[in-house]
Amino acid sequence: MKRQLLSLALIIFLLPMQVLAANLQQKNANFQKKDQAELMAKVAGGYGEIGETRQALQILDNALKLAKPLPKDSYKDLALREICQQYVAIAHLDKAIEAANAMPQDTLKVYCLTAIAAKYRIQGNRTLADKVIDQALQTANAISVEKSNHEALRYAEEPRSLALVNVIEELIASEQIERALRLAKTIPLASYQREASRKILKAKTKQPLKPEQEKAKPIAIIPTKVCTGVPANKLLGCAFQKALLQEPSLEKHIFGQNLTFSGI
Repeated sequence: MKRQLLSLALIIFLLPMQVLAANLQQKNANFQKKDQAELMAKVAGGYGEIGETRQALQILDNALKLAKPLPKDSYKDLALREICQQYVAIAHLDKAIEAANAMPQDTLKVYCLTAIAAKYRIQGNRTLADKVIDQALQTANAISVEKSNHEALRYAEEPRSLALVNVIEELIASEQIERALRLAKTIPLASYQREASRKILKAKTKQPLKPEQEKAKPIAIIPTKVCTGVPANKLLGCAFQKALLQEPSLEKHIFGQNLTFSGI
């Protein structure tokens, strides 16, 4: 009887250890699969760079199949981010969205979605670019923020702040400056809000002139120094004519009308 009780106690003691060992083995296997999928995506990127798109796509599809079923604690986001980036690089954006949507980590998901939106924008597909950026913004705003004045908990606000900055950068690139300004005001962390504001201000100062602004260009922009030895009362007319020889379209932008200068 004592021997049976001892055996039972030994089984009860060893069983959790066996379960723990099995779980650890499974975790290690998942990490290996994550690493394998990430490596496959990098190899696919190499094929994409040399124009072997078909081969790259085949490897990426296999990498995605390997990474998607992995549990959250396998760090599969890292593999899926690499897979998403490489899909974007070869312009297979539907598959890139599939990879992004499989990511449990919302900050990285936003990073991938903004990259996809940028690719659509570059391709000239503004409708799909806006649709993906809207999804990125929705994902960013869904990131939970724990409100607290305690310094140790300020980092709870960082993931959403970082995600919103990513969205703002793409809004700037797509010239949606006013929308970017409004969004910047919603960033939880002040440091990230200042960073976003600086990016927006820099973009505003670099924005090309609109057609109506082009018409308002002052005549003073015409370089008069090209007309040496010309009397002062004929200097502007001379400079204007020389400018037209270099850029004929300039004439219609000066106050929006054709000008001629007499006495040249």
